[in-house]
Amino acid sequence: MLKAIIFDMDGTITKPYIDWKALRAEIGVPSEQMIIHYIKALRGEAKHKAEQILIRRENEAAAHSELNEGARELLSYLRKNDVSTALVTNNCRSSVDTVLKKHNLAFDLILTREDGETKPSGDLILKALARMGMERDEALRGVPHGVAGAIVAGRIIGVYVCAVLKITAGLRADADAIVRCPDGHSRRIHEIIFSSSKYGAVLSTMCSSG
Repeated sequence: MLKAIIFDMDGTITKPYIDWKALRAEIGVPSEQMIIHYIKALRGEAKHKAEQILIRRENEAAAHSELNEGARELLSYLRKNDVSTALVTNNCRSSVDTVLKKHNLAFDLILTREDGETKPSGDLILKALARMGMERDEALRGVPHGVAGAIVAGRIIGVYVCAVLKITAGLRADADAIVRCPDGHSRRIHEIIFSSSKYGAVLSTMCSSG
C-alpha cells in the first residue's frame, strides 16, 4: 500500500528557472562534475565564494518560482487520500522556505542539502523514509526525465522509479516505469500512483525539467 511520496523541488514542484549552463560557467564547474560535488571539494575563499553564488541563484529562483501545472492539485489529492508527503531536495533550506511561503505549500517532512548527502546519493531519501516510519515498498519514486542523478539515487537504495514526462520529452530507459503527461495535469499521475503494483521512495514530478 502506498503511504508516502517524496518530492523533489526544481522541475518537480516548481517550473525550471535556473540557467544551469550559466551557473556552471559563473562558478567554473567542469562539465563532467556535479555543481554541489565540485563546490564541496573546494577549500577556503574559493569554496565560500562558490557557495554564495549557488545560494544566491537558488534564492533568486525561489523568489521567481512558479508551480508546475497540477502540483497543488496533486498535493491536495494526496492529503485527502492520507498519503504522507515529503520534500527532499539538493537546494538550500532558505530557497525551500521561500518557495513554501510564496505558494502556501506544506509537506509532512522537509530535507535539504544541509540535512545529509545530496543526489545521486540515496542518503536523504533513506532519512526521509526513516523519519516517516516507512519501508521502501510503501512509497513511489518519480523523477524529472532529465535528471539522471535523481534516478540513480533511487536505484542505489533499491526503490521503484517512475519517470513522468511531457509528451515531447525524451525517454529515460533506466526508469522502472514511464508515464507521459502531455498537459502537466495531476490526474495522470494519480492513475500511475494508485494503479501501480510496485512502490518505492518518491520524488514525484509533474513534468520534465528539461
